[in-house]
Amino acid sequence: MPVKQISTPLGHSLPPEAPHNITFHIPGWETARALRRREPELMDQLESIYPRFGPWREVKDLSAVLHAWLKLPDDYEEMLFVHPDVFQTAKRYAGSPRRKEEFRVREEELLFKVVDIPLSALDSNGVGLDGETTGETVRIYLISYPSPRYPGALGVWQNTGTGVSSRLAAALLPAAKAGNVNLIWSGDARDEVRYDYANPSSSSVPIPAPLKGQQILGLALTESHTSLRARIASLAQGKRAQPTPDDVFLYPTGMGAVWRLHQSLSSVRQGGSVVVLGSVFHSSYHLFGDEASGGGMKHIGAVDSEGSGLEELEAYLEGERLAGRRVGYIFAEFPSNPILVSLDLERVRGIADRYDVPVVIDDTIGSFCNVDVLGLADVVVTSVTKSAAIARSATTVLP
Repeated sequence: MPVKQISTPLGHSLPPEAPHNITFHIPGWETARALRRREPELMDQLESIYPRFGPWREVKDLSAVLHAWLKLPDDYEEMLFVHPDVFQTAKRYAGSPRRKEEFRVREEELLFKVVDIPLSALDSNGVGLDGETTGETVRIYLISYPSPRYPGALGVWQNTGTGVSSRLAAALLPAAKAGNVNLIWSGDARDEVRYDYANPSSSSVPIPAPLKGQQILGLALTESHTSLRARIASLAQGKRAQPTPDDVFLYPTGMGAVWRLHQSLSSVRQGGSVVVLGSVFHSSYHLFGDEASGGGMKHIGAVDSEGSGLEELEAYLEGERLAGRRVGYIFAEFPSNPILVSLDLERVRGIADRYDVPVVIDDTIGSFCNVDVLGLADVVVTSVTKSAAIARSATTVLP
C-alpha cells in the first residue's frame, strides 16, 4: 500500500497554519537531533513549534524587546514567566550539580528582572492590537543567562511548564514595543528570591496584586474558563466517579499541571518519595528526579502483565513503612507515553489503599474521553491539547 507523503514544508505547522499552532513538521531522526542541538540552519526554517520545547515566536519576540529595553548583555538570552516562584526554581535548577559543568549557570550569571507591562486586546487571529489596552497590567518574571548555558536552564521552561504563553506574549508585545514597560525589581541568583506559598506577602520577591475576580496570584479567570471546566467535567463522567466543574483545575500546560500538583502533594504529604511506575514522559521523569523532596524518586520499570513491577511496588512500600519513612505519592501514566503500556490500575489502587498512599494518573495519551480512571486514581492529570484542541492548548487537573 503506497504511503502518502506529507506535503507540509519543513518547519511549518499542519494546515491550516495560524498563530499559536502547536504542531510542526521536522521529518527524520537527524532533523530531530539538529533541533535538539539548535543548529542555526534548521532553527531559521522553523515557523512553528510545540510551545513547551522552548520560547518561540511571540515569546521570543517579546523576550527580544525586553532584552533591548533592559540593556541585557549581548550574549544572554531570556525566559519569561508570570509566577514569582520561578526565581527560586531557576536558582535551584540551573545551578544544580545535576547540570553538566559546562552548562551549569553560576549565581552571578543568572539574572532576574521583574517588569510590569499593560495588556492589549487580541484580534481574531490572536495578534495584539496597538493602542487597545484592556486596562490590566501583567507582571512578568524574567530570567536571563549566558546563551552557551542554555541547556542548563532549559528545564526551568520545559519541566515546570509555567512559561509565558504565545497568546499572552502577543497581548503584551504592543505595549512593550512602545516602551511602556515598568521595571519593578532587578537582581541575580545571589540575592534572596524566596517565594512564600503560605503567606505570599512575606516573600522576598515582588508579587503582583491579584487581578479582579481573583483570590490568589494569576491571570484573570473568564467565562471561557468556567465553560471549559464544565465541559471537561461533563466529558469525564465515569462509572466510579462523577466530577463537577469545581473538581477541574486549569493550568497552561500538562507539565504545569504535573509541577503544581507535585508541589501541592509534597506540601500536604510533608515530603516523601515519589514512586514512578513504568515508562513516563521524559519531562515528568526529570522533574521528579530534580524536585522530589524527602525520599527522592523511586522508579519501578516493568509494570506490565509480564513484569514483576507491582510486586516490587508492594515490597518497596512495605519496606518504607517498616523503616518509618513517608511515601509522597504514586505516579503512573495510563497508557504510558510513548510505549502504550497499561498497568493494572485496580491492583495499584488496592496496594495504595493498604499503605495509605495517593495515586496520580496521567491519562494524556488516552484522555478522559477514552479511558475512565477517575475512580481508581486520587488525581488525574490530563491534556486538553490532546483530547479537545488541535491548534489550541489547555491542560487540566481532575482531583
